[in-house]
Amino acid sequence: MKPGTPVLRSIRLLDQVRKRIGYLHYSLNTEKAYLYWVRFFNR
Repeated sequence: MKPGTPVLRSIRLLDQVRKRIGYLHYSLNTEKAYLYWVRFFNR
């Protein structure tokens, strides 16, 4: 790991996706679609 890299906390994947989508100001429908695909591929 490179010096100065922030330590990653153990946060659930779906929570990470929600947080990033909110940060990027995506729409609610986009968030729902992304979360659907994350659940679909993360079985």
